[in-house]
Amino acid sequence: MKKIFACLCLSLIATTAIALKTIEFVVPHAPGGVSDITTRIIDKGLPLGKYTVINKPGAGSQIGINHIMQQSGMLLATATQVFVSNPYTFKDLSYDPDRDLDIIATVGIIPSVLVCNQKSDMKSFKDVLITNKLLAFGIAGYGSNEHLVSELLISMSKTRHRLVPYSAGGTSQLVNLVGGHIDCVFANYSTLRPFIDNPELRVLISSHDLGLNVPTWQQAFKHPFPLQSYQVVTVPSRMNSALKQELKNDLAQAFKNKEVIQSLKRSGLFVQSGVAPADIAQAVSANRAAHRFIQTQNINLQSQ
Repeated sequence: MKKIFACLCLSLIATTAIALKTIEFVVPHAPGGVSDITTRIIDKGLPLGKYTVINKPGAGSQIGINHIMQQSGMLLATATQVFVSNPYTFKDLSYDPDRDLDIIATVGIIPSVLVCNQKSDMKSFKDVLITNKLLAFGIAGYGSNEHLVSELLISMSKTRHRLVPYSAGGTSQLVNLVGGHIDCVFANYSTLRPFIDNPELRVLISSHDLGLNVPTWQQAFKHPFPLQSYQVVTVPSRMNSALKQELKNDLAQAFKNKEVIQSLKRSGLFVQSGVAPADIAQAVSANRAAHRFIQTQNINLQSQ
């Protein structure tokens, strides 16, 4: 009887330990960025104490991705751009994005906004397209969403404008834009928001209707913005299907929380949250469009 009681106690302790173990919600970027902010907002709608947000920045998100690949009971919050760009940016990835990672939820689209320093004399997006002046475009590193959308606009322009990478991220390029060290940035709206009313800057066009009193891409070019970057939640493909479904159910509940959705909108995200196959298909389709753009334009995503 004592042995049976001891075994039951050990079993109860083990079960309790598993129940108390939190699931890591990994952000492969530094605190304060788009992925970090949106993850912490979503976490407020998840079961209390079940998840913990940790930051694993560096190496183009590879540190964070490698971290969740080592243990299947983890989630990764990031922009889909890292899945598109990393195979081109790094020669020896330790993972295959299509094979080893599954998107289980979309959070929303990260809008892009073209903004130029007033001294550049660019008064509209058309001026950027037709000017003979060589403009310096700030980008948050090669392979970033800012890089791809800048390449898109430059490919449509009369002049092959110059790219200036900022490895410290989107905020540093905007600080330099305000200071007049570069001419333009096609920035993520979430990063741009604190700078939006700066008198040194002029907003020229946006990928979506953000209430900025400038033309949207659809209005200007009569077709939707072709390089959508989704904020997504990802898990290792080998994750147990029951656990994967449990995580999706938790995320679905979080997306029903009105405070969570309103906070995501205030963060600058164009919210399209969901866990249904149709939601996932939109993000996958956006990835494929970005792949085609990189290949057809023969864009070099490695440091130049």
